[in-house]
Amino acid sequence: MYGHPLQPKPLVAALRSRHVAVAACVAELAAGDPPTEILLIPAGMFRARDGRPKGLPGWRLTPERAREIIRDAESARGDLVIDYEHQTLAAEENGKPAPAAGWFRRMQWRDGEGLVAVDVRWSTRAAEYIRAGEYRYISPVFEYDRQTGEVTAILMAAVTNFPAIDGHSDLAVRAAARFSTQETTMDRNELIAALGLSADATDAQITAALTAGREAVTALTALRAELGVDENGDPKATVADLKAARKPDLSQYVPKAVHDETRAQLAALRANGESAEVDRLIEAGLEDGRIPGQATADWLRQRGLAALKAHLADAPTLEALKGTQTQGKRPQDDDKDGLSAEEQAVCKATGMTVEAFKAAKKTD
Repeated sequence: MYGHPLQPKPLVAALRSRHVAVAACVAELAAGDPPTEILLIPAGMFRARDGRPKGLPGWRLTPERAREIIRDAESARGDLVIDYEHQTLAAEENGKPAPAAGWFRRMQWRDGEGLVAVDVRWSTRAAEYIRAGEYRYISPVFEYDRQTGEVTAILMAAVTNFPAIDGHSDLAVRAAARFSTQETTMDRNELIAALGLSADATDAQITAALTAGREAVTALTALRAELGVDENGDPKATVADLKAARKPDLSQYVPKAVHDETRAQLAALRANGESAEVDRLIEAGLEDGRIPGQATADWLRQRGLAALKAHLADAPTLEALKGTQTQGKRPQDDDKDGLSAEEQAVCKATGMTVEAFKAAKKTD
């Protein structure tokens, strides 16, 4: 998992220095309506009933540190979860789901009492359990300084009926793994260097950097889920899976042969329509003299509809050809200069010389 290019190595090293306590202290839930406030960490020095923390007088939380924890939690993007029996920590091991029993984010320090979550929202199921007295205790998971025992962060909590478990149990080990920790620790200077802070960084700055690290890991996990990749950056879904998930709606398609036949029919219809339009325009042009004769009509027909329209738009009406007996058609005995009567009329109307017209005819 560690060393993946998407995961900053200094951040992972810093997270490894954290020390986590599971179910270290317990607040009891009275049967009845589920409380909106729960005690997370008691004021003063405290220990678990199994004797932890070993090698220290106890855990403790000062008012100053509590205020830093409160600020960090309120500036974080998400709420803190309350689950059942610390299943969030055990899910990877036992493969079971880890539903939330509740959520909280806002906390208060109360002298003589301790650190209290003041905006607890319970799920419907958890509320029913608490009303029925089926869950009686709140068990927090928190970070602490291994040298001093001072609590430095609240990570989550759980409703449980087996509080203050033995510190060497599997669940304690899973907590360390879940929050990217080891039982070993680095000294303060190593931690500051790993976090990229200045040598004179304060405890508050170190805590803020660790909080930012947790948020970065959370964001990375969300990004992996969005991209559909595992911790190594490999796709979770195979190509076959993706293809199976994208079955086309066949009702939106037609066979290629039908498509090609339809295109051919449309092309034929367009061609027939254009041919009919050419015939109509030539007939009109012959009628009003804009086309002086059949030879010109045949010549324009070869040029196509666009050229025909352009000619008719610019050509003058030749009154001499309108209503003639020949309707502009070439008399059999009229072949002056090798041109028919209508060809001579075109030359006269357009200003073309006989030679130029003959040259144009040859190129056709």
